[in-house]
Amino acid sequence: MTPIPRTAPIPLLRAAELTHSTRSVRRGDVVPVLRGVYATAADWQSLTPWERDLARVHAHLLRQPDAVLCLESAALVWGACPRSGTVEAVHVLAFRHLDRTPGEWDPRAHQRPFRTE
Repeated sequence: MTPIPRTAPIPLLRAAELTHSTRSVRRGDVVPVLRGVYATAADWQSLTPWERDLARVHAHLLRQPDAVLCLESAALVWGACPRSGTVEAVHVLAFRHLDRTPGEWDPRAHQRPFRTE
């Protein structure tokens, strides 16, 4: 039997889907999952730590849909990762230099924590 990848545990919203993302965060309506990707505060609060990790992986895939997951990130999606809730980076294979804004969190830097701002 072939396992089925796990989907995001909650609906994720892009900044473009929100009228005013900064105001919505300040009011507490939404929380940043990764830069430019949000979740409603109620949905986010209902998640366990490992479900939050899975949501962060899916948020990264929203931003870079062609990313190839590896290590803990791939294990989370396939349901094989220990439920520790301590994944500190989205692990992806990088075959080329990733286009990114200077100073933005680099998903290849495994030692760096998730960045939500």
